[in-house]
Amino acid sequence: MLSRRETQCLGLLAAGFSNRGIAETLVIAEPTVAMHLKNARKRLGARTREHAVAIAISCGLIKPAAPVTANADDGVVALVPLAG
Repeated sequence: MLSRRETQCLGLLAAGFSNRGIAETLVIAEPTVAMHLKNARKRLGARTREHAVAIAISCGLIKPAAPVTANADDGVVALVPLAG
């Protein structure tokens, strides 16, 4: 349903990242992030970015956000809960 990058962008958006933060984390350009989020919104039939996050969570495409940090190893982004 969603591409890997669309899913990653939505997951990071759900975790509270800005477009700039998503771009820095995934090492892609900010306009590319906006494109992935727009495509995800359209594919999910969502009215807004936030609506797309809600749909993705309810469909099990991403997990609900918890306090996290993003780790990028070998180009793969994993959301890891913060200790504490």
